[in-house]
Amino acid sequence: MNFDTYSGLKAAIATELDRTDMDSVIPGLIRLAEVQTERQLRVRQMLASAQIDIGDEFETLPSDFLEARSLVLEVNPPARVDVGTLETLDALAATTTAPGKPQAAAIVGSQMRVVPAPDALYSARLTYYRSIPRLLPQHPHRSRDIQIPGCGRRHIVCRQGQEPEEPVKLLLWRQEQPHSQD
Repeated sequence: MNFDTYSGLKAAIATELDRTDMDSVIPGLIRLAEVQTERQLRVRQMLASAQIDIGDEFETLPSDFLEARSLVLEVNPPARVDVGTLETLDALAATTTAPGKPQAAAIVGSQMRVVPAPDALYSARLTYYRSIPRLLPQHPHRSRDIQIPGCGRRHIVCRQGQEPEEPVKLLLWRQEQPHSQD
């Protein structure tokens, strides 16, 4: 099986499904594997770094942000900002009312909240896990090192011969386990 191109990956999945009527569903299965992999996988290839300015209590995160690894204020000497849970940050915020140099941060949706609120504009280096670039037909030769393990760990199989009115029987199995035929 050729996993080196998007069309090759689609063909491999079609072969695994053993169905000829699933071509329109396969891109969705690929995307589901990507999303599941993004939630679970954290490897160095996913690390990215961004220069951000912190001037308000809430700052927008990079669009490909998944999870923070570190946040360092570029002051002399550099100061590490603890990135933790929102609950921990709220507890610190309850005891810190005056603006100052940010000491802690937490993720709130697509933003980062810092405490205390900055008393000036701070430049910072954010190291984070970024989302996996989507596997698309427009980029047919992009590396699949991250996507393929996600597709291989879990397969969704619809058996040939099912009637459309029957509920679709889905079999999930892990790659380490033998393939079940029922």
